[in-house]
Amino acid sequence: MTNESEDDILEFIESFTHVDYAKSGMTATETVKLDEGPLTQFPHSLEPRLRSLGLPTLLKKSVVTLMKDYRVCKEGEVLTPEQCKILVRSLNPPL
Repeated sequence: MTNESEDDILEFIESFTHVDYAKSGMTATETVKLDEGPLTQFPHSLEPRLRSLGLPTLLKKSVVTLMKDYRVCKEGEVLTPEQCKILVRSLNPPL
């Protein structure tokens, strides 16, 4: 039940989108690169996991640091599980 007009409701439904994380096997919609230097969005405890995912990282004064620029994915390529894990964390900073 609503006091809105039918046209307003239909417009809302047609324009509604739900943003979700990338999943393995999806096609990348944009190129994502991480720049060399501190990666403050990652806690120090994740550094070994990031290294295991292929990122060239090290800890400097308990801050995860990327040793060189890293391309996570390229627009149009199919995403791997590892790329998806990096994307979820790198695009969503900690609270």
